[in-house]
Amino acid sequence: MIGLWAVIFGTYLKKEGLIPFLSSKPLTYYDLLGKQSEKDEYLGIYFEDKKIGFSKTSMGPFSLSEGKVGFQITNKTEMILGLLGTPSKVTIDGELNIDEEYRLSSFAYTISSAPYKLSAKGIRRGKQIEITLCSGEKEISKRLLAEKDFFFGSELLPLSIFPNLRSQKEYTIDAIDPFGIMGEEKIKIKVCGKTTVEYDKELCEAVRIEVTYQQLQTTIYAKPDGTILRAELPYGITAKKEEQKRAKPISSNVTLPNIASTSSNITIANPGEASYLSAKLTLSKPSDLCLSSPRQKFENGLLEIKPVFLPKEAKVFPMKGMDGLSETTLVQSKNPMIINLAKEIIGTETDSLKAAVEIMDWVYENIKKRPSFGVPSALEVAQYRTGDCNEHTTLFVGLCRSLGIPAKMIVGLTYYEKRFYYHAWAQVYCGEWIDIDPTLGQIPVDATHIQLIEGDIDKQAKVLGLLQELSIEVLEVRYN
Repeated sequence: MIGLWAVIFGTYLKKEGLIPFLSSKPLTYYDLLGKQSEKDEYLGIYFEDKKIGFSKTSMGPFSLSEGKVGFQITNKTEMILGLLGTPSKVTIDGELNIDEEYRLSSFAYTISSAPYKLSAKGIRRGKQIEITLCSGEKEISKRLLAEKDFFFGSELLPLSIFPNLRSQKEYTIDAIDPFGIMGEEKIKIKVCGKTTVEYDKELCEAVRIEVTYQQLQTTIYAKPDGTILRAELPYGITAKKEEQKRAKPISSNVTLPNIASTSSNITIANPGEASYLSAKLTLSKPSDLCLSSPRQKFENGLLEIKPVFLPKEAKVFPMKGMDGLSETTLVQSKNPMIINLAKEIIGTETDSLKAAVEIMDWVYENIKKRPSFGVPSALEVAQYRTGDCNEHTTLFVGLCRSLGIPAKMIVGLTYYEKRFYYHAWAQVYCGEWIDIDPTLGQIPVDATHIQLIEGDIDKQAKVLGLLQELSIEVLEVRYN
């Protein structure tokens, strides 16, 4: 959902000077703000003509110290997303302040999906920007980035900066997000040409623009001055310009049935008991993925998942000098709360496999299963004990690492009712790497678990774009 959010709402930090306008000078905040000092834009967000949210962006003057005046851009986005009959509210709040010299002064952004909240705030320190990341109310990281790394626009896209929205022009933006989750990415923008689009029951002249980010594509129809009239987003979601006073209320009973999934050509009976699966995978860039693992082989488009047997003798922990032991921003394995919880769960156990099973059982039984669209951290999951596969896996990996048991996050697909859905699970090292699913309580996992990505949440966003193009033809399924 973070990948989808970034495409929809443009909450990226853009590296100054890296939008190539051929021979034009480097881009600055003046290009975005100098020609228009005040602006309000309201977009309704829809799925199958039912309103599921809105995005409001405002820009205006901002008072600085010593009587100086800069600019402030604010954005509030709210959506109610339903999966499996359970609605979840997602709120994104942003504020960006620009000084009188058109430099970034400070910013603050928050993503919240009850009970989870991730926030990032930044402030100028000379020629650097100090960024603080908080999970819930706890500060979890702080970093300094050079001033030149920052160009920011909290609108859907700052379309007014593109020179005359000229037809058949393409642009590439190097971007990082304010949360440091998705890393540095390329945003590709193609201006396709003039067309017409219906707005307020009238046909309006518009420019068609295609935006590709994290392999997700959005098509935007904007007026020549950059005002967005309509945007066609991934997974059948649309955004439409609205007058806020006349906007429809948000519906709370809209289910997004096939989001983050791909169809299966066959029905798999008892997928939890499947021990072998072979299938043809069709996708454009398999080299960007991690399709081979101890249980999974991929070659020339053919995927094969074979039975896995648990080792009879597992290694004693703690282990050292291996992958899968490091603490990361959102997997706080060195935090006393995580360490104490892990020790409470396993007691005096020293066998890595037995300890991993005990942690899996505890997570499976104690974390309430509920769809979530937030960004989980191990600390918050340990506190609130609710969420979907991301929350289960994040906490499981954090608990294992805190004990010195190597553990990795795996993201891919698993079968459910004629579709393969986005899913996260883990690998633990017990003398060999074993796949383990704390959400479903499986060790080893069944053969319908198809691995696509290995790594923490910064690498997981790639899967959302892949699901737009991935097709799976199941050839054979075997059972124990």
